[in-house]
Amino acid sequence: MVKYADSYKVEPWRLNLFIIGAVSMVIGIAFVLYVPDDPSKAWFLDDEEKARLVERLRGNQQGFGSKQIKMHQIKEALTDVVTWYYFWYGVSSDIPSGSMGSFGSILLNDDFEFSVSKSMLMNLPSGAIGFLGNPLFVWSCQKVWNSRMFISVFSTVICIAAACMLAWPNGNNKVGLAGFYLQELNPISMVQCLSCFSSNTGGTTKKAVMDAIFLIGYCAGMIIGPQTFIDSQAPSYYGGKVAIVVSYSAGLVFLLLIWWEYERRNRKNEKMLREHPEIAEEAGRIENIEFADLTDKENPFFRYST
Repeated sequence: MVKYADSYKVEPWRLNLFIIGAVSMVIGIAFVLYVPDDPSKAWFLDDEEKARLVERLRGNQQGFGSKQIKMHQIKEALTDVVTWYYFWYGVSSDIPSGSMGSFGSILLNDDFEFSVSKSMLMNLPSGAIGFLGNPLFVWSCQKVWNSRMFISVFSTVICIAAACMLAWPNGNNKVGLAGFYLQELNPISMVQCLSCFSSNTGGTTKKAVMDAIFLIGYCAGMIIGPQTFIDSQAPSYYGGKVAIVVSYSAGLVFLLLIWWEYERRNRKNEKMLREHPEIAEEAGRIENIEFADLTDKENPFFRYST
């Protein structure tokens, strides 16, 4: 694409976005058409496999969900401290994404002094780290620690170190460039954290509200990120780089708060059932309580996974 840039009727970067956008649309349409809403509609499973999947879903105490909007679940979502931890995590963790997405190429041009065509080529290692590094990193971590929150925290610590390398390379461009490339590990933390969010939120309405609030934070972070790169600070954009360090650090704090809150609630629930076995007995009388669309706070048998 860079080699034949002069022969295109549109700029290479625009063409790149057109291709990625088209592929994303095709995948999205295929997802809507072929991915089932629940196990009963899974066209690729036979009856026995569907039954086994239902029993597996029974264990996570979330069931198939409900299409009914429940006001008490909306209230619980708005008053749950974890909702706002996720919101602020979304803001802080996506400020770097917004920054690098808008100014990554400009940093390669102005700060690292690569030409426009060379900058596109120098972005290839970033793509390689994102495409290969993220799944390999997560796979290796799961084999060793098998904790999504740990992986999320660990990858955020790496991103903080990478951001420090980018902001304070001590005159060594290779150090700064390595920090630039390692920013691509940021999605690891987000994906692992969102996986915990999905597993640890009971109640269809509550989950939808929390998801919407997180999305607002995510979008806010993406909007704020580019604003931290100020023209008067070109070509180094020092303020923007420091903002990335601060944002990752804030994201780490909220990750630790989420992790701590999940562990605290698990201990609280275990203690409650030990001291008040009648609660478990009463809840056990509810037929198929696992599929009753209860929130994580309403269901005494719900346990938060980390």
